[in-house]
Amino acid sequence: MGDDFSRPVYCILGTPVDNVGMDPLVSRIYLAAKLRSRLFISTPNPNFVMQSQRDRAFRRSLLESDICPADGIGVLLICKLLGVPISSRVAGSDLPAALQAESQSGVGRPLSIVFFGGHAGVGKVAGAASTEASSARLSCIAEVEPGQMSPDIRRKTTRVAEINH
Repeated sequence: MGDDFSRPVYCILGTPVDNVGMDPLVSRIYLAAKLRSRLFISTPNPNFVMQSQRDRAFRRSLLESDICPADGIGVLLICKLLGVPISSRVAGSDLPAALQAESQSGVGRPLSIVFFGGHAGVGKVAGAASTEASSARLSCIAEVEPGQMSPDIRRKTTRVAEINH
């Protein structure tokens, strides 16, 4: 899949942000699935950038991600102000629909996905909708809902991040 130096990644306040759009990201996901290789995706938004400043384990999970497309207008604004050539927003919440819509997956089986983050109940609804969609290209195997990032839930987030690595 390449190494970290072969990808168009930039550092925004210590957070990696890749210059990648939705279509290339979907292609990369299906390639990883076809090759049966792990692909750890984080979608940094302003909350991620700020949380990574306070939480070393969270920052480490971002740094260890295979790809980090910009999710959030705030991140794109910072990129523009710094002259970083990232202009495409790839919202993590839009990714399941993009994966469902891809006509040439070539994998032959549903992708296993985990929904992480958001408000209570959102992961379950998103997981059920993704799994039950007519194309059945996704299978939600777990939902982890630590809530909004705050010092109170930091320990839960750290444990989950360490388990995933």
